[in-house]
Amino acid sequence: MSEVAGRMAVQEGRSTWKRCMAGAGYCSAEVPGVLPAEVLIIGGGVVGANAAKMAAGLGARVTLLDLSLDRLRYLADVLPSNVDLLYSNRYKPARAAAWADLVIGAVLLPGAKARSWYGATT
Repeated sequence: MSEVAGRMAVQEGRSTWKRCMAGAGYCSAEVPGVLPAEVLIIGGGVVGANAAKMAAGLGARVTLLDLSLDRLRYLADVLPSNVDLLYSNRYKPARAAAWADLVIGAVLLPGAKARSWYGATT
């Protein structure tokens, strides 16, 4: 189920580009003369890795943040070259989100309730 969630997150993000940013110059596919979309993924688990694969496959420039150096090393071997892997700290998510066209939260907190888009627990 996590693999599906990661891949669907990118698809849902693409649908918002169509509605909210039509004609703004962003594209999820490689088109000459058009800047690629900037995608930020916070969390490098199963959801984050699959979201990164999907976004990278669509031609987006992807940045993935995670706290585990072992996981980042593994992801460096399996993800394409247009995915930048960064060790996260308390400041990097906010800085990276400032330029991102799409932010995907893929952090797993075992036992915690999932958070909705507006920050309230569901």
